[in-house]
Amino acid sequence: MKITPADFAQLKIDIATAAKALGVNIATADGGKTGLLTMHGLHTVVDRNRAYDDAHPGFAGGAWKRVLPFTGRNYCHLYNAGLNDSHIATALHRIKAELTVG
Repeated sequence: MKITPADFAQLKIDIATAAKALGVNIATADGGKTGLLTMHGLHTVVDRNRAYDDAHPGFAGGAWKRVLPFTGRNYCHLYNAGLNDSHIATALHRIKAELTVG
């Protein structure tokens, strides 16, 4: 897996936090054709929460829910670090598997 261990660990924590805050059961959520439909949605929620402050129209207008603190991290930070869609999908598969064990 190309994602760094630190980025993977933070993404896993953030996705678990977002899922809990939004009432999403990762084990039973719609996976779509690839099995990752909900995981990609949660990844988007994580990136929005970390990248945009409360003044962003999505948050200010109530369309998005703040579930993680704003850090100012670049929205595309994983892509900027050299990852591509395949790398992120691999990480999301692993996170889903780890969060649904037991």
